[in-house]
Amino acid sequence: VDNNTLFVGGLFNTVNNIPRSDIAAVDLATNSLTSLDINTGHAASVSSLAIDGDILYFAGSFTTVNGQVRDNIASVNIGANNAMGALTDWAIDFNGTPRDMLIYNNKLIVGGPVHSTMGQWLLGMSVFNLNPDGVPSLTDWYVRFNGGSVHTFDILGDIIFVGGEFIFIDGYRLSPLAALDLINTTPGYYIYDWDPQIEGDPVTLRSADVFSVKIHNNVLYAGGFFKEMSGKPAGHLVAYNINLPLEKIVTETPPGDGTVQEPPPDENTGEDPPVENPEMPNDGGTQAPPNSSDNNSGGTGSINFPLLFVMACVFFLRRKNMTVK
Repeated sequence: VDNNTLFVGGLFNTVNNIPRSDIAAVDLATNSLTSLDINTGHAASVSSLAIDGDILYFAGSFTTVNGQVRDNIASVNIGANNAMGALTDWAIDFNGTPRDMLIYNNKLIVGGPVHSTMGQWLLGMSVFNLNPDGVPSLTDWYVRFNGGSVHTFDILGDIIFVGGEFIFIDGYRLSPLAALDLINTTPGYYIYDWDPQIEGDPVTLRSADVFSVKIHNNVLYAGGFFKEMSGKPAGHLVAYNINLPLEKIVTETPPGDGTVQEPPPDENTGEDPPVENPEMPNDGGTQAPPNSSDNNSGGTGSINFPLLFVMACVFFLRRKNMTVK
């Protein structure tokens, strides 16, 4: 909502029998559709919106806006002289489908699955500078969300609360709802020691997944799929008191240098994609990082299943008084 106008994004082609392409605006004073009319093309959808002054940013799944090339993120001028929404020159290549976005301190924060943008690989979240000259650039705020996608986030002060289906953040196993520092971007110093312990269904083994997060009066409201929160039954919608200040998790060895100069590791294998002609990492994996005890492919604390199999065969054959050569 902005200036008594409700902006709506989704998957639709009419509103009150009036043609509209996935974005519409409703005047809340008159409950009538405004003249805003943006064409996102065929088979498109809009998943998130953010407003900064007279500029409306929107993201989703589309390749053109008003007949011009735009890769899943675009912006239009909705000022007094652009009631229909004039496409701006602001354009980035975003390979992936954003799930949520917001504006903070002259920055555009975009969340979603594994994606590439402006020549860099990112796991779950991108933060762009909204430069006065209109030329977009990535900030150095770089966090690896491993094991799934970022679906939602909201901000309290300089803390961003992030929800999704991830299970690791830079090697730390956390609930799919975490708190991160937006100011101190030093690697290893931006994760808060705040874990609401959201759990999925132990019967069906479905993992927890947070779809929506909103903060009001220091209370965080979260909706999604989960059965427990902080050890208590939770039925898909919970409220959690945020007691400030929050303490930080400080890593002994900061992961990386905080830049986006190299592609992040594949979230399924933990290995870096090749530098030359990289392929898109698989979205939505649930493997742990290479050194995690939950990863069976090797590393500290891992289980060597081929070796266990050989040892079992040797034991069985010896029991049968046979010789193994």
